[in-house]
Amino acid sequence: MLGFQAAWVRATEDAVPNPPDLTAGGVRDKTHDWLLGPTGLWGWIYTLKGRTTCARQILVTAVEKGSPADGILDSGDVILGVGGHPFDDDARIRFANAITAAETEKGGGVLRLIRWRAGQSTNVETPRPPAEPSASPRGQRKIKFPISKVTHSDPRSRYPHI
Repeated sequence: MLGFQAAWVRATEDAVPNPPDLTAGGVRDKTHDWLLGPTGLWGWIYTLKGRTTCARQILVTAVEKGSPADGILDSGDVILGVGGHPFDDDARIRFANAITAAETEKGGGVLRLIRWRAGQSTNVETPRPPAEPSASPRGQRKIKFPISKVTHSDPRSRYPHI
């Protein structure tokens, strides 16, 4: 029985994915880019069998002109974390949670990111978007990012009406 367990452990260890380290010359694969919510960003996130659970970096592939991220991030930048903390879990989920937090009144519409560019990591913040807060169902005020401005203008989008 011990031989079977040892073989299973070795097989499991061999199956652990090794996402590319984009800050050390790692190269993305040819999978699709993701629209990163209402930020004005498009990014590549490592996926394995359609899941992003092993991703710890987000490669910025496009920035919508005039969006909250315009002038803060550029194509080729790598997002290493949010809220001053490196990604220690699924980067896509952590990024989405950070957007949700930024949209609250407490978050003030500011998305805090760790940006890697040309060998340097820097904490950056997106500015408050030019939209008025609106009431949320829970009685908190949420900042509405201008999502309609972001989604329809990227020519690569297969879903321009979203």
